[in-house]
Amino acid sequence: MTPDHEKYVLCIDDTGSRELNQNPRQARRDGMDWFGLGGVLVKGEDVAGILAAHQVFCAEQEIDYPLHSAEIRGGRDHFGWLRNPERAGYFMPALQQFVLAQSFFATAVVVHRPGYFDRYRAQHRDGLWDMDRTAFSILIERTAKFANYRGRRLEVFFEQSGKHEDRVLKR
Repeated sequence: MTPDHEKYVLCIDDTGSRELNQNPRQARRDGMDWFGLGGVLVKGEDVAGILAAHQVFCAEQEIDYPLHSAEIRGGRDHFGWLRNPERAGYFMPALQQFVLAQSFFATAVVVHRPGYFDRYRAQHRDGLWDMDRTAFSILIERTAKFANYRGRRLEVFFEQSGKHEDRVLKR
């Protein structure tokens, strides 16, 4: 195991839809013409402090469930209470303050679906690359170069979504 002061920890998650549209010229019904993969890059020695701050924030907010951004933005599931403007008006600034107080780099790769198809359809007609694989490769390569340039190793963690999705990402 790499000592904390010799590594960066990259925590990643995806956004947008990974589903490849059969007709790239036709707009998707959900309006998502992109797929992104990104996250936070933290110095190994800063991880414990961020986790401790997260515990304090969640205790102050009386939250005992994950801070999923899609649920927060949409006021869904555990965060349905955010549809109440008064509660949201208290929580959202506190969340912003918590996030901005942490020491990390944000990094992401976004694949524009129509451009992706225009660029690769002729070469890979029968086997278009999976967008998440392309985004993952680019994200990891760029982040590994960043860590290496600073004389550190890279450890990668991802939000587990399901057995199938996790296997695809590991592959």
